[in-house]
Amino acid sequence: MKNILGVIFASALLIAVTSCSSIKVSDIASPNPDYRKQALDVMASDKEPAQYFGVFMEVLEKDGDAMARAQAAYYLGNFQHKPALPLLIKATEDSSVFVKQEAVWALGEIKDNSALPTLLTLLEKNSNIEVRKRAADGLKKINDPKAVDGLIEQLDDINQTVAYAALQALKVITKQDFGRDIKQWEKWREEQPKGK
Repeated sequence: MKNILGVIFASALLIAVTSCSSIKVSDIASPNPDYRKQALDVMASDKEPAQYFGVFMEVLEKDGDAMARAQAAYYLGNFQHKPALPLLIKATEDSSVFVKQEAVWALGEIKDNSALPTLLTLLEKNSNIEVRKRAADGLKKINDPKAVDGLIEQLDDINQTVAYAALQALKVITKQDFGRDIKQWEKWREEQPKGK
C-alpha cells in the first residue's frame, strides 16, 4: 500500500510541476534541473532573447544536468550566436551524447568555417551515428569546398544515413552528383584547380 501511495504522490507532484506556468527567468538558479530547463525556454521565447545568450553559454559550460546543457546548445545554434562557437566546439567532447548532438547541430546552424575541422573529425571518427549525420549536415550548411575530401571518404560509411548525408552535402557544395561512386568523385576532385 505504501508503494502505491508513493507512486500516486509522485505522479501528482510531477503533474503539478509540469503544469506549473509560473516558471520565471530567475528559476535558472533553481537546484531543480527541470525548472532550469523551463527557465531556458522562457528566456528563448522572450521578445529579446539576445539578452540571455550569456546565460545559455554559462549553462552549456557549467550546468550539471546534461539535458540543460543540450538545451542551451540548441538555443545557441537556433539563435546563431557566433560568440558561442568555442564553447560549442568544446561541447562536442561532452560526456553526454545529447549535448554532443545538439552542439554539432548548433555548429552547422551558425555556419562558420572555423567549425570545419571539428565537424570533419566528428564525421570521420565519432562512433555515434547521429553525431556523424549532424556533422555532415553541418558541413552542407557551411558549404565550404574544404570539406569535400572528408565528405567523399564518408560515402562508404557503414551507416546509410550518414553516407546519404555526406552525399547531400557534396551535392550542395560541389553542384555535382556522382551518387555514391567514390571513384567518380575522386576523379572529379583531381580535375579541379588547386586551391578550390
